[in-house]
Amino acid sequence: MNKRIAVLGATLFAVGVLAVSVGSTNLSAATASKLDVEKYLTVDHVELYEVVQGKAMFVDRQPFAEPTGVPVPGPINPKGTTIPTIPGSTTGGIDLGQIIALGEKIWAIIEKNKPVVVQNYTAVSAVPAGIKTWEELGEWSEPAVRLYKLSYVNKFNMHVVDFNFRVAYTYNGNYDGKGKYLSRVEIDPAVLNVAWGYKFNASGEALNIVNAGTKDAPMAAMEIRLNWSVDTVLKHMQESVRFYMRGDGLFKNLSDGNQTPSVK
Repeated sequence: MNKRIAVLGATLFAVGVLAVSVGSTNLSAATASKLDVEKYLTVDHVELYEVVQGKAMFVDRQPFAEPTGVPVPGPINPKGTTIPTIPGSTTGGIDLGQIIALGEKIWAIIEKNKPVVVQNYTAVSAVPAGIKTWEELGEWSEPAVRLYKLSYVNKFNMHVVDFNFRVAYTYNGNYDGKGKYLSRVEIDPAVLNVAWGYKFNASGEALNIVNAGTKDAPMAAMEIRLNWSVDTVLKHMQESVRFYMRGDGLFKNLSDGNQTPSVK
């Protein structure tokens, strides 16, 4: 079962990278020069959709505000550290209630309008302290995948950046029948279209990793964030969105507060 989940997870990541389509909005520099350039390079608003069965379901719309100059906060759980939680029972040196992160806490997704392919990339997992790899746990679910679309719209009502991305995770893993943990939590690119004059970058990071259960029935919970920036010759823009998932399959998009349990 563990090998099957490993193959599914690796395939998901590989397909996510290979399926990226980097294009443009069919607007050439010559065409853009005929427009009001400042208006063309000015973002009016940002839209976020969840794509469900091929249909884009509206999530959020933000009028673009001038950047405050405050950088996007760094990760709460930097690479190489762990966040202790409720001490739980210990079995053979494994502390079931102390949940730690394994894998990459920060990962590049898009750099200068191109997807980043990272060799030997390890998606982040939330597992009991003392575990060296998520494969030591069993009874994992099938990977759960959510697809989102991020759009930047300029003053001409043109979509100057369209970025489709996947949020994927595997849940319900346990150690000797105890606990519910998370593995292979990641954000990867699907489709990217960027208009002339715009530059797009994106990265993912793991934030809070906690025990959302009890010391006797631990349940991993993780918050991850997608950070992105859009640049033109006029200004630098940056935004982020956060997602929350739990070891029982619960998923929450923190943009709108809707909670949706995964189908089991």
